[in-house]
Amino acid sequence: MTARRAGSLGLAALLLVGAGTACGGSDPEPGAAGPSTDPAPTSVPATTGPSGPGGDVTYTLPAKLCPAVDDAALAEIFPRDGGAPVLDIPGACGITRLTEGMTVGLNVDAELLKDGQWARRFYETGRRLARGTPTDIDGAGTAAFWTAEENRIKLVTYHGNLALTLTCEPVAAAGRLPADVPQRLARVAAGTFARLAP
Repeated sequence: MTARRAGSLGLAALLLVGAGTACGGSDPEPGAAGPSTDPAPTSVPATTGPSGPGGDVTYTLPAKLCPAVDDAALAEIFPRDGGAPVLDIPGACGITRLTEGMTVGLNVDAELLKDGQWARRFYETGRRLARGTPTDIDGAGTAAFWTAEENRIKLVTYHGNLALTLTCEPVAAAGRLPADVPQRLARVAAGTFARLAP
């Protein structure tokens, strides 16, 4: 989980260094792994996202992020709590959820940026550098996309000055995530934005 947090911080540093070129485009890596699941339709009701224009909300982060992470959408299919968080600091939360035959890890990275424009740049840079093909999804924030790499689903979204990166993957390599995990991650993001709202 430390490596993932470092990757998120690296993306923030890249934004600061290359802010002038953040709106340019590039193609995803050739041969990047595509989805290993057969995803359900990529939209959820827009009412699940934060309300109000994305540019006028200024978030702050609590001393521990995990209490603000609304993982109820994952709890519907992975009902057992995996115990104490693996990581719980202002900008990152790592938890596990279990069902009879599978344990999954959920990582949430939160990046506070200067304002909504910087959050959008963070999001656009993440989209440009994504491994796999980004797929837009509604209801998670001002804008959101998800990607699949092997059996890991990653969702990136922003609202106001806050960007969230959520990653869900089975703890055991043989596990296979349900097809609706992207939609569930969108609901987790929407609920987390709501809990963190000023």
